[in-house]
Amino acid sequence: MARIAGNNTQTNAKGIITKITVDVKNHPQAKKALTQIGIISKTAEEVELEEFEKKWNDPTNLTLDQLQESMLNHLNTLPWKS
Repeated sequence: MARIAGNNTQTNAKGIITKITVDVKNHPQAKKALTQIGIISKTAEEVELEEFEKKWNDPTNLTLDQLQESMLNHLNTLPWKS
């Protein structure tokens, strides 16, 4: 197996890789991949961003036309003083 700078591997007696050490400073894409599969915990910022994206892309959100119609209907129900 070729050596890659910043990575170390350990194998068992059968030659099967059992441990891998990755320098995430040299390979930042590895950190993202390990976070996606759950080996590395997400930062508070990443969790907050995911929650925002879920709310923003919620299919139950109103479209602009639906919001305008709802707002106008609500305004029509209010008692206005002359």
